[in-house]
Amino acid sequence: MFNGTPVWSQLVVGVGDPAPEIVAPDQDDVTFTLSDEMGKVVLLHVCTLWCVPCVQSAINEATLVASIDSEIGAENWVLVDALYHNLGFGPSSVVDANSWRDNFGTPARTIHCNGVYSPGLYETIFTDYGVISFPTYFVISP
Repeated sequence: MFNGTPVWSQLVVGVGDPAPEIVAPDQDDVTFTLSDEMGKVVLLHVCTLWCVPCVQSAINEATLVASIDSEIGAENWVLVDALYHNLGFGPSSVVDANSWRDNFGTPARTIHCNGVYSPGLYETIFTDYGVISFPTYFVISP
């Protein structure tokens, strides 16, 4: 018998809730701060290197970006891949973020855990967002 709980019911944040702040380094080790994107829609894709559906979604991101850019304009939104785990199920690093981008051709800004569980992105995604299944997407309004 399956006693699973739907992914959406496991999340700490829900529709209409303020998005918890995210501060994490990106693929260039430049700090990404979610609140700096205020005024834009943020499509947050929480993903891992070992997840086949995550990889497939990354492969399709260039097409997604082009489509959304043509609909609402590139200046009005941002795609962020929050790379949670590396291939060994540990916290991601800048090397993992660049591997993700290079291997799958994603144009997304790719933030990572800087190789640590806490403090940082790893803890934020698990504790503040409640993500335990991958991939998980959040659409964060302006």
